[in-house]
Amino acid sequence: MEFFTEHIKVEISELKHDDSVFGGQKVIVYFINTLTGAKGTAMLPTYEWLDKGKLSKNDIAFCNELLHTNNSLIFRDAREGVLTIA
Repeated sequence: MEFFTEHIKVEISELKHDDSVFGGQKVIVYFINTLTGAKGTAMLPTYEWLDKGKLSKNDIAFCNELLHTNNSLIFRDAREGVLTIA
């Protein structure tokens, strides 16, 4: 599942089981800057960056805002197999 906004492409994994996080479920979120090719990976529900890659500070700030604003939608879409972030 993927979504484009600004120059950031967003892809999410399916819902994954993980007893180490609250609720026992996580989603991996992949970000790609389509202008520079920079990539990063974050995890919900912890908002932890697994790899910021070469994303700029502005890209990371944008991605953090997207994660916090759309957390519940991302989880819903991961369960349903679609991505509808607006």
